Amino acid sequence: MGRRPKAAALDPFADLAKKVEILEREMLLQEQALERLKKMSARETEARLDKRVVPQTYGRRPFMS
Repeated sequence: MGRRPKAAALDPFADLAKKVEILEREMLLQEQALERLKKMSARETEARLDKRVVPQTYGRRPFMS
């Protein structure tokens, strides 16, 4: 016995509205994730700058012209 055909939705825009809602929710989640990544990157950059060693002259005078 074959399958029954799928019943057509009464309102074709109801399915579209549901898809739009899902996409908007996913876009919001992606935006929040990007903001978290930006904050993490900024913190990591600051940490690297704090660890950077400033070269010493070791008693030598810098070259003067």
